[in-house]
Amino acid sequence: MPAYGTVATYLPPGVPIYMFNGESPSAPAASIAVTRVQAGTFPGTLGAVTFQLSFAASPTASVEIQGSMVDSTAAWAIAPTLHTTTTQNDSYTDTGAWLFYRIYVASESGGYPLSVIVARI
Repeated sequence: MPAYGTVATYLPPGVPIYMFNGESPSAPAASIAVTRVQAGTFPGTLGAVTFQLSFAASPTASVEIQGSMVDSTAAWAIAPTLHTTTTQNDSYTDTGAWLFYRIYVASESGGYPLSVIVARI
């Protein structure tokens, strides 16, 4: 299980990372945060970030992909939702300039376990 609420995990180009890995989080719940920037470096070209979301069964859950420029509790509290899904298998690609991303389970009551893979392309 990922270490939720810790320092954001660096997302290097071409390396997929599980944000949830066959888990059943109780809503409301947030995944680990990932970042496209290594600590102490200039962002440069960020590239797109793609997400693959899958539930074991048809869900009765609402899962959001959020983006933020800062990885802090206050920033995530007002972070915009980039994509919301309530389907068993979904994907989303973000070409924006967000530095940090996380998955937020807004509601749930079935369909688990949930897996979310993120990759920088």
